[in-house]
Amino acid sequence: MENTITITLNMEKATKNCVKFNEVTENEFIPEKLGSIYVQKSALAEIGFNGGNLCISITTDAENAEDGDLKFIAEKTTKNTVKFAESVANEWIPEKIGSLYVPKYTLAQMGYTGGEIYVSLSIAE
Repeated sequence: MENTITITLNMEKATKNCVKFNEVTENEFIPEKLGSIYVQKSALAEIGFNGGNLCISITTDAENAEDGDLKFIAEKTTKNTVKFAESVANEWIPEKIGSLYVPKYTLAQMGYTGGEIYVSLSIAE
């Protein structure tokens, strides 16, 4: 079972401090694995993002997580999704994403059994 997924996201709109991205799917009949996320502009600047598409990789395996990956902790479970909150070292370090809402079927495909997930951002090729 694959415990890591990579999703391509298309920039939709920019606000004062963050950018909204929507998942790019092959066609409208394939369910989204993530949907939409908001990313802080400062986090995008760190990776050299200058518009276009973004890739987000999510892993459920701490051993596959790399230095610099963002750690998210399961905060709330609803009927169809799990809300994850970004874990930062201390209150003075700003969050890069904040919260992620991941559908349960996506987590099931990754073999998620609870706890943390790890996220990395990169520029789409």
